[in-house]
Amino acid sequence: MRVLLYDIESSQYYQSPVNWTSDPMLAHNFEGTVQAVTIAFQNRLRAAEIILAFDESHLNNMHLPLTLGSQSPGSDASRRGTYGATR
Repeated sequence: MRVLLYDIESSQYYQSPVNWTSDPMLAHNFEGTVQAVTIAFQNRLRAAEIILAFDESHLNNMHLPLTLGSQSPGSDASRRGTYGATR
């Protein structure tokens, strides 16, 4: 499984701190969703998804929409649920 960050507004996947790509195969594979959310916050993405891309062809990819608030990851407010994936 790959963990990708997708910017809905630009239709681009995160590739590196200075590059985004339209090709999901060239996108950065995050260690986990927390790292992807951190990059989304750092880039101030207003409309983003974390995509869990499965290698197995019989499984559909999962798209997890993000709603980013004004709190940074790891802050007290973020642990209370005001930052992160929509519910």
